[in-house]
Amino acid sequence: MLDNFATVATAHQGGPLDLTHAVVSEVIDDHGHKHVLSRFGDIRWDLTPYFEQSNVPESMKTIVWPVDVPPSLLKDTKAALYAWFKDGRPGYKAAVARTIFIAAVSAGPLLRWLAQHGVGSFDEIKPLHLSTYRQLCRDEKLRPRGIKSRLEIVELAWVFRDHLHQPPSQYPWGDMPFAAYCGLTGFEVRSSAGLGVGKTPVIPRDVQSALFLHCERIFNQAEGLFSQRDAGAVGPSTEPMRELRDACLYLLSITSGMRNDEVIGVEVGAGRRELRDGVEYCWVASVEHKTGKGRVEYMVPPMTLKVVEVLERYSEPLRVALHEEMQSLESSIAEMKDAAERRNFVKRLNQARADGQRVFLGVIYGKYNQITALSGVASRVAMLRLASKAGQDWKLSPHQCRRTYARTCGGIQDGAPGAGVSQMAIQAFEHQHVPTLCREPGSRPGSLRRHTG
Repeated sequence: MLDNFATVATAHQGGPLDLTHAVVSEVIDDHGHKHVLSRFGDIRWDLTPYFEQSNVPESMKTIVWPVDVPPSLLKDTKAALYAWFKDGRPGYKAAVARTIFIAAVSAGPLLRWLAQHGVGSFDEIKPLHLSTYRQLCRDEKLRPRGIKSRLEIVELAWVFRDHLHQPPSQYPWGDMPFAAYCGLTGFEVRSSAGLGVGKTPVIPRDVQSALFLHCERIFNQAEGLFSQRDAGAVGPSTEPMRELRDACLYLLSITSGMRNDEVIGVEVGAGRRELRDGVEYCWVASVEHKTGKGRVEYMVPPMTLKVVEVLERYSEPLRVALHEEMQSLESSIAEMKDAAERRNFVKRLNQARADGQRVFLGVIYGKYNQITALSGVASRVAMLRLASKAGQDWKLSPHQCRRTYARTCGGIQDGAPGAGVSQMAIQAFEHQHVPTLCREPGSRPGSLRRHTG
């Protein structure tokens, strides 16, 4: 996508570029025509075209720049992030859109604090400003990683100082590396433990049992529910259908070990069976964005393929409605004269096409009742709702399923799953006893997947 990252800029003699009219994002229609979404000088940067993950909500794709920050400070903040996004840090790849969004949001509190204390540009920042703000972060009980996120915009302003009009006048962190200034030790910088990985709790066994029993009950009612829906007695996005989708979300997550964006990225036809040496292997395909592997297949138990089949039936009327919307958008765009309206329609059409074969679909009521893939936020709400319906006060989250999968599968290889677990749960994990051809070196227990792209 960055190959299409257009830059319309004019150079000052001996100074940084004037990026006011540089194109930050654009969409391309079926005829190859480009429609600008955002320029550098805009108050909003719509980064939607750069997001490939299916579970990112619209609210986390657009940066809304603060209006209560001095123009010079804001302009150079944009310039630093723009350079990071376009070129990357020296020796590293360019930052992805999600990283730019998080960095912009994290910078807001510091920029506003600096403005309140009379700082109008990065070259006016003094060591006392930074040490005082660091202490305020500590008083807020922020961990070193949180402090690093807040202060990172100053580090970026120094790294990309040649792109700024009023960059920091000196290295901001004295005689210390930036990470150490924020309180991160060498081990924490290198180790995943310092990044919060491993802090996600494993779902307790009794909670797992209650969740599986609840999902089993809903899953067994699926056929009758589909009959009611097809007869017009139940709508495709009503509460009973939502409960079925929530159950499938948990079952697919807990039995595959996928990250949430990979689960939500599952499409029609993702499941398949394969016979090798008399052993049947079951696979579910998705796209792994975090590691850049692309299309991968996860080994799953046979029951997970039934979950995918149920999801395909659940999503069928929503996919039909989504394809009807696509046809309507295509017709409207062909006749549309207004450039701004055409741009918005092209953006929506591209999103609808990306979601056209997803099985985890929902309706955003109040936004033209748009049909879209379930977001990460909606997935967390669904997990909490599922736990409550199962009579549990456990704060269930999608990533807990991935961590529990790894821990549970590793444990089952050493012994039985234990009493109190439903038959569905036992079936879900017993597939780990088969010899595997796809365990990757260094992978966590239960991480059974292979690269296919």
